[in-house]
Amino acid sequence: MDRKVTFPKINATGYRAVEFFAGMGGFSTAWPEVDVAVGIDIHQRAAEVYTANNSHPFWIREIESISAEELLGLRANLWWMSPPCQPYTLRGLRRDVDDPRARSLLRLIDLIEACAPEFVVMENVLGFSDSTAHALLTKQLETYGYRWQSIELCPTQMNWPNKRPRFYLMASRGTDLIPWRDLPMYSCRTADLIDSEVEIQVVATELLMNAATIAEIEEAIDRCDRNSERATACFASSYGRALLNSGSYLQLGAGRYRRFSPREVV
Repeated sequence: MDRKVTFPKINATGYRAVEFFAGMGGFSTAWPEVDVAVGIDIHQRAAEVYTANNSHPFWIREIESISAEELLGLRANLWWMSPPCQPYTLRGLRRDVDDPRARSLLRLIDLIEACAPEFVVMENVLGFSDSTAHALLTKQLETYGYRWQSIELCPTQMNWPNKRPRFYLMASRGTDLIPWRDLPMYSCRTADLIDSEVEIQVVATELLMNAATIAEIEEAIDRCDRNSERATACFASSYGRALLNSGSYLQLGAGRYRRFSPREVV
């Protein structure tokens, strides 16, 4: 089916978006000029943060349960998707489409036929680029008349001192794709992102690492100090719970480390 859908030009940007996998609202925050029809996620805590910072609606829904009619009723011409990365991450089992967490993305891939949004944009880990899910998505896009392009980006390419490589895909149906813009360049060091010692004393007991634990894993952790010139490792959602492969630790002195605070990580 090649359904033709007429979309309203809601605001000056010409885009009305659905923010799938909305979390706390990274897309809405990064692009405040766009008209967001709704944010969608299953997490109650994320919904509380999202709605505290945005006036548009938020659906606490399983994406697998959303119908084409509901999405068409939103009259959105842009889908933003940041689906769960665990099926594709190099640190995981890489079960791809066999991972239950991939079902929501597979549902959206199916809905492209019926809903035909003018633009589809997504973000994920680098491992997504050679996944079966990627192949299914791009095949569906090509079947229904989309042109698409992808790029891999990391904050370090912009002189930002954190490693977080990501895969981005942008697809357009009936509109020429805009070339990727030149990257902004920053002049930022790890020291510029660290809270002052006065501020950090408030949460010091929560952030300090146990000396006995450090003695066992010190050689394995990713560490840096206040004056480090190297980028911090990617901070994962398990940071603060998993000791290894979840982010960097700040070295305070010989054998003394603390975790980065939530504000420093953000």
